[in-house]
Amino acid sequence: MPDRSTPRGILTSSNLFSAIETEVASAAESTVIIEPDACAPGVPAMAVTAAQAREIVRGIEPRDSLRDAIWATLVRRTITWPRSWQQLAIWTALPGLRVIVNRLYRVWRTDLDDLRSEVVLGFLEALRRADPEQSHLGARLWWNTYRLALQMCQQGVRERAVENIELAAGLRAGVGDTEPLPASGQHDPQAVESARLGALAARLGLRAVINTRPSDDGCRVVFLPKGPSNVANFRGNGSGEAA
Repeated sequence: MPDRSTPRGILTSSNLFSAIETEVASAAESTVIIEPDACAPGVPAMAVTAAQAREIVRGIEPRDSLRDAIWATLVRRTITWPRSWQQLAIWTALPGLRVIVNRLYRVWRTDLDDLRSEVVLGFLEALRRADPEQSHLGARLWWNTYRLALQMCQQGVRERAVENIELAAGLRAGVGDTEPLPASGQHDPQAVESARLGALAARLGLRAVINTRPSDDGCRVVFLPKGPSNVANFRGNGSGEAA
């Protein structure tokens, strides 16, 4: 099958799962996953479309040989024609991916949009590593995706803000100043965030003044200096307006 990829459009939803659902659903009704082959055990004599395949792999009936045939076909095709088949494979797995997101979100309470993206990336990595000849392939894909997404959640919890991220990176690499890293809990989070905003403004060529008093909506405001800025299209117009 040739690689008939469609141009990438603008996502119509911030929910990645909803965007994939909307984009793929119509094509899934006519795209054949399993060709009819009466000689293969467990494979029906009639063709199985992607829409039918998704119902089969999420069903509770004992049809393991057909489920394995569906996933094995998707694994092989995503390797051969990734741009055409990765999205369809994600769509087929979407009910199971939603379960992973819900399970991890209940425990870790991370950002949902980030979590959905990480689950999709984990699933694609699980597809890449999968052996299409293995049995119970769908369950293996699900658990491998879950483990990869769980690692992302655990890594996110371990991350913390530091005042000088470049210094921290240098110390971890064994270079740079010998000043110890700030220990967790030793710094006011607002002061740390203000320092990070100031460093960001400096790197963008903006000598920003940070209002340390929260505004009405609870956010600090960065005021840009008057006069032209050497950074185009930054938030704010470079004339003293709030960013």
